[in-house]
Amino acid sequence: MRIGICAGTDVRNPELIKKAGFDYMETGFNSVASMSDGDFLSLYSALSESGIKCEAANCFLPGEMSVTGKNVDYDALYKFIEKGFERCKKLGTEIVVFGSGRARDVKDGYSLRECCLQTVHFLKDTVAGLCDKYDIDLAIEPLCRQETQVINTLKEACITASMTGSGRIHVLADIYHMLESGDDYANILAVGSDLIHAHISYPVSTGRHKRVYPNEKYNFDYSEFIDNLKKVGCPRVSIEGSTDDFENDLISSYEVMKKFR
Repeated sequence: MRIGICAGTDVRNPELIKKAGFDYMETGFNSVASMSDGDFLSLYSALSESGIKCEAANCFLPGEMSVTGKNVDYDALYKFIEKGFERCKKLGTEIVVFGSGRARDVKDGYSLRECCLQTVHFLKDTVAGLCDKYDIDLAIEPLCRQETQVINTLKEACITASMTGSGRIHVLADIYHMLESGDDYANILAVGSDLIHAHISYPVSTGRHKRVYPNEKYNFDYSEFIDNLKKVGCPRVSIEGSTDDFENDLISSYEVMKKFR
């Protein structure tokens, strides 16, 4: 299993990530789609020089770009996502993560059922074709209920993916959101090969942050989570969490992550 880390678009990060021993960097999709041509070229150059790729991209949509409710602008969504796919493809991206809790949350005047169906419609009619065009898969990320009411568990994500009818739309498992939602690690096995990506962290609040980079000092047992990912053939797992000291936490987290290969 390949190991990576979510690290935004800072051009200093690819070289640091490569030196620490990680296999890839996970960038921020909506930042890549929104940045200037000059900033994109700088990121592309930094990745090329480091020899590492952005094999995955998270943070799909900004919160104000809603896929539910009465003001869904499908033309704007299509243009934004296509620009992001076109750029991410150049960075080596194979998987885009659809979390975006605000964008898909239940809106005033709409029921949960209606917003779930709108989300399926968006994925089926706006995203699936772009996934085919750019040869990029999309992984639906279940989020805890504090962040959205739409798609909170692996099984809900799997059902949503299946309703699109697309072979490009699958599921992600995030250890933090699973624990917050009471989503048992055994559900990874239930989802099976539809689970194509994962996020990992030390998923316990440290007071300042709700989740941070893995570190051996926390003595957290990841074994069942990782074992189940391997059983279903999940190809990648990325660190996603907060840090106050990126360079040092990068090195210490790698000591935990390298055992998962």
